Amino acid sequence: MGAWTDQRPVRITPTEVDIVVRAPITEGTRLTAADVQTFIDLSEVDGAHKSARIRIYVPRGVRVEQITPERAIV
Repeated sequence: MGAWTDQRPVRITPTEVDIVVRAPITEGTRLTAADVQTFIDLSEVDGAHKSARIRIYVPRGVRVEQITPERAIV
């Protein structure tokens, strides 16, 4: 696959999300904000769809229960 050539600035709203996670007590007491990665996949955005699902990576053993909001506007 070639290099990404579209280098226009992108504004994403919201800039923050609220998440609820479930984890064993031993994992939950060590969990920090740095352990949670939030992102969107820009390949979901096209001329017809200006939003993308917000995705979350959490450590093994941690489960995402809720994301608010669930989508971001690009």
